[in-house]
Amino acid sequence: MTIDWDRRTCARRGHVTYAPDEPRLRERLYADTALGTAWRCLRCGDFALGDPHGAGPADRAPLVPRGKGLRDVFVLRFLAVERAVRGVFIALVALAVWRFSNSKDAVHRLFDEYLDVLAVLCILLAKRLFGLRGGHHAFEQERHSASPLEVEETAAVGARA
Repeated sequence: MTIDWDRRTCARRGHVTYAPDEPRLRERLYADTALGTAWRCLRCGDFALGDPHGAGPADRAPLVPRGKGLRDVFVLRFLAVERAVRGVFIALVALAVWRFSNSKDAVHRLFDEYLDVLAVLCILLAKRLFGLRGGHHAFEQERHSASPLEVEETAAVGARA
């Protein structure tokens, strides 16, 4: 399954239409329908109902990224967001190191206060208490699931019969 980046972007942001002044280009980008006028999208090539977003000489038409270029723009934006989140995380870690670098008591207090809470959360999740991670029903299913030994014994009994 491949992603059609042009149509995906048009679905999220809308079509980009343009009415060129040149008659030869205008007739290729324009269609008259029963619902009104339709203009061809510069990004995906589909016709979109309504007035064009811009008009003028063809050399003044907006440059719209398409295909691999559009995919590259998406990937670069994703990487920029990831780097920004990573930078904030590193800044917070640096701030914590700076804040607690000269104070052993503050670090001990931090661990004493939050380590107990973390231990309780781990126990709640691991033992499926209070309905967490599926609760009693999931615990029973896990308990009654077949172990590899049971599977081997069942296979041996089936082979002897």
